[in-house]
Amino acid sequence: MGSAHWSRSLFFLLIASLFVSLATSETAIAQTAPATPNPNSEVKEPVRKTSWIAHLLRRTPDNLKLKTLEFGETQIPVLLIARPGNLRPLVEVKGKFGRPGWTLFAQNSPVAQAAGSTDFKFYAFLNGRINEVVLNAKGPNGELEEERVYLFAPEAQEFTLVSPWNSLVISAGLSSVDYTQTGFGNYLAYTGSLSARYSTFDAPTQLSYYGSLDFTAVTFASQPQQSNPQFIEARFDAAWMIPFAPNQSWKTQIIAGGFYSTMLANGSAIGFSNLIAPELGLRTRHILSPFDALISDFRIVVLSSNFDFVDRGFLASLTFSRNLINSHRMELGLNYSNTSYQATDTTRVSYGVLSLMVGYSL
Repeated sequence: MGSAHWSRSLFFLLIASLFVSLATSETAIAQTAPATPNPNSEVKEPVRKTSWIAHLLRRTPDNLKLKTLEFGETQIPVLLIARPGNLRPLVEVKGKFGRPGWTLFAQNSPVAQAAGSTDFKFYAFLNGRINEVVLNAKGPNGELEEERVYLFAPEAQEFTLVSPWNSLVISAGLSSVDYTQTGFGNYLAYTGSLSARYSTFDAPTQLSYYGSLDFTAVTFASQPQQSNPQFIEARFDAAWMIPFAPNQSWKTQIIAGGFYSTMLANGSAIGFSNLIAPELGLRTRHILSPFDALISDFRIVVLSSNFDFVDRGFLASLTFSRNLINSHRMELGLNYSNTSYQATDTTRVSYGVLSLMVGYSL
């Protein structure tokens, strides 16, 4: 039994050292804001120019055109403006309108025009290939004139902002299981594990969601050898983002939700089932570079109404994440969960699962 403990400890000590060395080397990269636009803030001005061109067309007969109205350009670069959850294309239309006492309107909104100047400009969102803009001019005595112009932009389209942090991550790896039960003793195993995690870390609001499922799928070696149980843990949480300044490289969430654990005994003399409890915790993401980040989790599972920490559980994890050019992520994570509680008056169950996992976001 002692040699199994020593080999298990040495194996995971070497793995942990390799993981820490990889994560530490990334901190030498200059810390910058994430490349993904922050959907929590609404940008009022255009933030990016594209290679798209919108063509301004005046097809109104000459006798219906607004007098003295001129446009400086009929081929206008398309801009993108970030709004909650998406990027919308728009154009900045510039021109001249010089009629003393008259006011120019675009889509029933006054056009920006400095006093004493004939220059004007207005913004128009592009909602399709052909976009109609209604221009009105109101005279000093209530006169009204109207002209309709068209913005033809065959390539422009609206984009939904997709954060690589709002994703489902599927992981596989190796786990070490240490289980103790009153009247049985100690069970040790090395297993292959699978996990699935979904989060909305960059939700448009401060409230987001997190869910996970962990499963020790297959046992490679165990003591005693005749035992082959599987452990399943599931979590579902609501997460509240702690406010920080825009473009901050640190983001932290307060997490509260539910924890579920069960054990598939598969004929073994040990086991427990359907352990359900509330949990609280923190989840932090630290941006190392536009491509790399460290994610840490710490959760406390409350198994006793007395908060005596005798009946309790916890999860601690550290994950190195790299954003790929295809907007997906690769992850390397080290996770440890531990649970101990009084299953019956005469039986106490304790188990810990240490896992090294490699994941990919879908």
